[in-house]
Amino acid sequence: MAASASSGTPDLPSTIVSPKITIITFVILTFLFSSVFWYLTSQTSLVAENKNQLMIYAVGAMWGPTFAAVVTRLIFQRNPKGFGLGLGNPVWLALGILLPIAAGLLMFGTAWLRLASGSVWVAVLFHGFWNYFIQQFYPALTAKTDSGEMMLGEFGWFVTVFYVALALVFWHFRDRLPKMPAERV
Repeated sequence: MAASASSGTPDLPSTIVSPKITIITFVILTFLFSSVFWYLTSQTSLVAENKNQLMIYAVGAMWGPTFAAVVTRLIFQRNPKGFGLGLGNPVWLALGILLPIAAGLLMFGTAWLRLASGSVWVAVLFHGFWNYFIQQFYPALTAKTDSGEMMLGEFGWFVTVFYVALALVFWHFRDRLPKMPAERV
């Protein structure tokens, strides 16, 4: 690439790629990357000896869209500079780490409720009541301040603390869950 005479920065490619082509490429690559792992999963026997192999396939299938996004960017822009590999603002870094953990802990808790009760309705009602309280009830009781906004709501730090506490309770009572048929395989 040639450097621009006025600014000393490298010139960007002169061709602009249509967003439709970029999206179509991303979708095709996502399908290709994920389908390889889904095929491997479907061809592997569901027995206890294959659990590590199946976990690798499942993780590969989940990361298919990420691989597709990286490859799509490299195909059309041919540079890794826009990936934002620096740490950036620590608040967003913490949110990026804590939000998936909080979501996983919520899923763990609702799965426990579903298995312990034998009914999906317990988890459905928990989810519905949780949404009402976290989106409507608690924000109406709280003054609108910066610290209040960071604490409450679906993405507040209090939710993560609550999820951790709730997950610890469910983990403590894990022996009270009924034995599942797959455990005997």
